[in-house]
Parts: sequence; C-alpha cells; structure tokens
Amino acid sequence: MVRRRLSWLLLAAGSMALVTWLTLGHYFIRAHRALLETTLDWARPAAASNILIVAIDNSSIEAIGRWPWRRALHAELIRRIALGSPRCTGLDLILDDANSHHAEDDPVLAQRMKAAGCVVLPMALQAASSEQLQSEVLPSAPLAEAATALGHSHLAISGEGDIEGTYLFEGFPGRQWPSFPLALYQAANGSLQAQPSHAEGAHRSP
Repeated sequence: MVRRRLSWLLLAAGSMALVTWLTLGHYFIRAHRALLETTLDWARPAAASNILIVAIDNSSIEAIGRWPWRRALHAELIRRIALGSPRCTGLDLILDDANSHHAEDDPVLAQRMKAAGCVVLPMALQAASSEQLQSEVLPSAPLAEAATALGHSHLAISGEGDIEGTYLFEGFPGRQWPSFPLALYQAANGSLQAQPSHAEGAHRSP
C-alpha cells in the first residue's frame, strides 16, 4: 500500500513538474500556434489571380533611393497602374502630414488618385507617448479627400512577434474604421459602407 501511494505521489509530482516546465517555456502556446498555422495553411484558399501586388523591396530602394520617397513618385506609380484599368488600387502607405516632406507633392498625388477612379488609403491608431491616449493618424487633407475610402492598418501581434490577424473594424465608439483589406474589397466591388468623416480631422480618445 505504501509503495503504491508513493508511486502515485511520484507520478503526480512528475506530472506537475512537467506541466510547470511546459507552461513556463510557453510550449503549450507554441504547440497551439503550430497547430493553428498548419490548419490555416490547409484551409487557406489560393490567392486570387486578379490581384497584383506592387511591392517596395530592397531592389526598389537600391534603384530609386532611400526611404521615404517623394509622393510625386507615388503619383506616377498610381498613373501607371491606372493604365491597366484595375477595379481599385490600395496604396498601403501612411501618408499623414507628419510624413510629408514635400507638401507640394500632395495635390499632384491627389489628382492622380482622383483620375485613377478608385484608390484606398490606410489610416492608423496610435498611442500618445505621454498619457497613452489613442489617436487617429489620417492621410493629409488633400489625400483623404481624394481617397475612395480609408481603412485601418492595425495588425494583431502576438507576444512572440507573430501576426495573428486583423480586426475587421477598429476605432472609437461611433467612429469605427474598416480594416484596409476590407475597405479595398468593398470599394472594388461597389459595396462600400458609410465611413467616419475625416473633414474635422483626426480624433483621439478622451
């Protein structure tokens, strides 16, 4: 009886030690993430053949110059893309006033966006460094006015730095922005929902 009880105690202690080791080492989380990634890879549909990605990569930076590029260059890119008559173009760059080194380029880019017919721009929500208040980062006024729609570019990041997904809508009560991909999809398919007004500028949490 004593040996049997001792065996059960050793088994329980070993099990607790194993669970503690797995928990502290985040092995359960890693296993869950690996299983989730495997499931998503298996269930993920193939990318649509009618989507074209024009990426900014190292070769582009080597050829054109260091970042950030002038917005007049983005205007020329929009013009060339528009020659292919896409249903809609998503320019996934935060083009707020703070990043505008050549303010004279904004009207040029805005004109090209309007001429293209359908261009979606991203906006962002960021925390102020002092009081950690959330505030909107919107494109400059000419670009926000020229854009067909705006969508938030926030991604959900895990503690390990992995991208877990995105929120379909994010923002303040009564002022929810769709995700950038959702806004682009809706604009391309003529199903764009009403968006918050950007006329009065960016909002921040009280």
